[in-house]
Amino acid sequence: GEDLRWDVLHQVAEEVMGADVCLVIGTSGLVHPVADLPSLAHEAGAKLIEINIEDTAITGQMDYAIRGPAAEVLPALLQGWS
Repeated sequence: GEDLRWDVLHQVAEEVMGADVCLVIGTSGLVHPVADLPSLAHEAGAKLIEINIEDTAITGQMDYAIRGPAAEVLPALLQGWS
């Protein structure tokens, strides 16, 4: 029910279209137009990684889906990169 500033949404859309990887964390994938951002990233060539406790409305679009709480998954991913 919150209003979105369209100028901010447009800027975010431009940023995701330039991303190599798009992390989709803790969302249902049902709230539009924000739920469309992963598709924009993917169309521009980004890999999509979903981190969530369960499948969502957009899981089928993901290149990778990691199940678990973000508070546990993200620190584990960061440890693997260091």
